[in-house]
Amino acid sequence: MWAKPLFILGALALAQPAAACRFYKGLTEVDPANDAVIIVTGRISDYRIISDRQWRQRMLANPYLSDEDRQRYLDPTARLLPDYARFQLTVDRRLKGEIADRVWVSWNNSTYAEPEQLGPGPFLFALTAPRGTVGPDDIILGGEVAERPEDYAPVQNPCASAVILPLDSEAAKSLMAKFEP
Repeated sequence: MWAKPLFILGALALAQPAAACRFYKGLTEVDPANDAVIIVTGRISDYRIISDRQWRQRMLANPYLSDEDRQRYLDPTARLLPDYARFQLTVDRRLKGEIADRVWVSWNNSTYAEPEQLGPGPFLFALTAPRGTVGPDDIILGGEVAERPEDYAPVQNPCASAVILPLDSEAAKSLMAKFEP
């Protein structure tokens, strides 16, 4: 008789509140000098948004989907959480780590939508290393692997900007100064 109420009370006592972004953190929570495997300056080309058509179809198959959500998932121009950006990075200067002259970068900005377009730069990039080959746990989006394991990815903490900084910005200049003799 008392077991169920005590169990519920115990579960409530151990429950943690959900963490959501109430405030934008900028770069305050990210230390690219420590968090990045690669820090380079370079230029962007072939920037595009990859849309997950298969995910949209799965959502549209839900008979309980609201009319509002149904319209959003039917709209091929609507930006949704599973979407991500992919671009080629041509490296101009290496500040930390080894990297080829031209690499692919996948940017899954789970907190904020990626920009529809991103100019060529120049930018300063803090990147994580590629994860390796495609495995059974990789997610397929619209016929493409989400955050392709062979791609580099920008360093980005939750509720913070990705470390893709205009080269003439104060943040980029400050970070570059840490690596200059």
